[in-house]
Amino acid sequence: MPVLKEQADALAVRALEYWRVSNRYKQPRLADIAELHDLYNNRPGPIIPGYYNVPVPVVGGFVETLMSKTDEKLTLSFGPKKASDFTRAKLVSAAWKEDATDPETDWSYADRQAKKSAIFTGKGIYKKYTESYPKYKDVLEAVELEDFLFDPLGGEDIENHLWKGQDGIWRTHDELKGPQYDQAQVADIFSGTREREFTENTEMRLIKEQRYVSLGLDINSNSYAGIKIIQLAEMQLYGEDGELYYICFDPRSGKWVRCERNGDVFKSNLSQWVTWSTHEDKKNFLNKAPLDDIRPIAEAVKILFNQTLDNIRKRNMG
Repeated sequence: MPVLKEQADALAVRALEYWRVSNRYKQPRLADIAELHDLYNNRPGPIIPGYYNVPVPVVGGFVETLMSKTDEKLTLSFGPKKASDFTRAKLVSAAWKEDATDPETDWSYADRQAKKSAIFTGKGIYKKYTESYPKYKDVLEAVELEDFLFDPLGGEDIENHLWKGQDGIWRTHDELKGPQYDQAQVADIFSGTREREFTENTEMRLIKEQRYVSLGLDINSNSYAGIKIIQLAEMQLYGEDGELYYICFDPRSGKWVRCERNGDVFKSNLSQWVTWSTHEDKKNFLNKAPLDDIRPIAEAVKILFNQTLDNIRKRNMG
């Protein structure tokens, strides 16, 4: 049953407010994580003239060592509940192996990316869905915490949250011409959209750019040669009628491009996002990460190493 435009507009207003709440809430945590990425990428930081500030790869060594011990390929085997299910279970296991090893939907790669993200953030986040347009594809993706939207008071279990979603979904005008999108809404958004939206003054722009700055990259120097592209967000949230809805919208304009009942999009009516924690905390969705324990040691080693270099220079040079 299609959602009326008036109802979709109301859901878009609610989704935009949830988007703002989630981004404001996680901003301090993401600032700490950005500093961890600086340590991982050996970014030296400010240098006082006459003193050393040499990066020491303590964080990088820890991350790579931990990843080497947790990078096993995913394996999944379906077993029969009764004797007559034996052949069926074998067929399902074979079908899963075929989907999981497809180069376009490499499950082991997605799992490695989620584990690496969890070392920095404390959260492993996956997005699981199956699509049939324009062809069949079974997909597992890793989602970064900076792009994940959640209810701050929902607790650790994502299924208890009033809303959940994902930001940072880039789409061109051509990609939004599919039948699942409302073309009137798409045209309305693009009629007032510049060619490049990444430089918009949003609350999260500077923190998201920090991932590139940490490697000395300038994302704003990119050119898309006149291609119209926007950044969308998608969310699963409850309406006033208590029903669970799926909405895809533009956070800058507040306009939606797709809005349906969740059960019409995902036949199981389940969430497409799954999360796990490195350090369980029943009340908080955001928890500490393995690198939070390593960071003080890494900073102390860096200070001691650089002070040793300063002392040697002073003894040698006077």
